[in-house]
Amino acid sequence: VTEAVIEKARQYHQEAALLEAVGLTVGEAVRTEAKDWLTQSGEKLKTGTQHVEERLREGLEEVKTGTQHLWDQTKERTAELQTGTVQAIEERRIQAALGRPVSRIILDEQDQVILDKGALITHAAIERARAANVLSLLLSSVDSSSSAAPQENIEAESETESQS
Repeated sequence: VTEAVIEKARQYHQEAALLEAVGLTVGEAVRTEAKDWLTQSGEKLKTGTQHVEERLREGLEEVKTGTQHLWDQTKERTAELQTGTVQAIEERRIQAALGRPVSRIILDEQDQVILDKGALITHAAIERARAANVLSLLLSSVDSSSSAAPQENIEAESETESQS
């Protein structure tokens, strides 16, 4: 029995006669058709579920990639902000130190005197300390007890800078 024969039987309302001719009852035909429909529906559901699962996996990968990119950008921006903050703090400390005397002798790595105790911190002294990698030491040695030094300290600073 082919689909064409079944269609002809339906067209002439002879489905029952066709079923009887092939040895089936109406109940068996309904069960068989329902079973076929359920099998087809199950296959369609399985295929659809696999497609949804695949799309979810792809979406998850996109989210992971996007999250990693966002994290990398956040770390980079944080590093930039930290660097900027450190530089801003250092600049404020330098500005506060300029023109003030130091509370100790500041030496470079070769034990050459950058500033004698009591000498005024100048732009040149800041640059020499930075070049000698002792700027932090210089900035932590600011004598904050007075805002200006006696004239002899200014003259001593001038002599120290001219020796360099």
